[in-house]
Amino acid sequence: MPTKGIRKLSKLKAEINVDVSVENLWKIVSDYEHPSYWSPYIDSAVITSSVDSGVGATRTCTIPGFGDVEETISDWSDGVGFSINVEASGPLESARSTISVQPSVTGAVALYETEYSLREDLTDEEKASTDGYLRTVIAGSLLGLKHFAETGRKIGSVLPDEIDSTGIEITAA
Repeated sequence: MPTKGIRKLSKLKAEINVDVSVENLWKIVSDYEHPSYWSPYIDSAVITSSVDSGVGATRTCTIPGFGDVEETISDWSDGVGFSINVEASGPLESARSTISVQPSVTGAVALYETEYSLREDLTDEEKASTDGYLRTVIAGSLLGLKHFAETGRKIGSVLPDEIDSTGIEITAA
């Protein structure tokens, strides 16, 4: 029997190879004000803190289906990656996402990891739907990141048809 007050933490992770240098990929992902350039799931982002990067930087992202979501950088390793804590929103009780970059044989790899807990009052169907949505967001964001990094073309709200979505796998960590 689960103990009341202890939330189940779910984890998802994925990665994608990107044919650019680690430095160029880092420049894109660390641009905290412009995730909408590569993520079709963020309409806009506005920096709401006095700093625009590093620990403590905050932004408000407008996300279709969720509205405005406040995000704060909680960890930062320059040139490597950072973690974002997300305030409770929609079905999420809490969430922490980490995006990092590392070298690969052909350029760079972008890694995306999310840890989240869901509100207790959700039905099993709502929980499954949220998990599916988060998997879609992770895959779409990484595919959009690859496309933007390699072509310089901003994504907008829909991934371009020419994007090959094979080869990206999301695993429960």
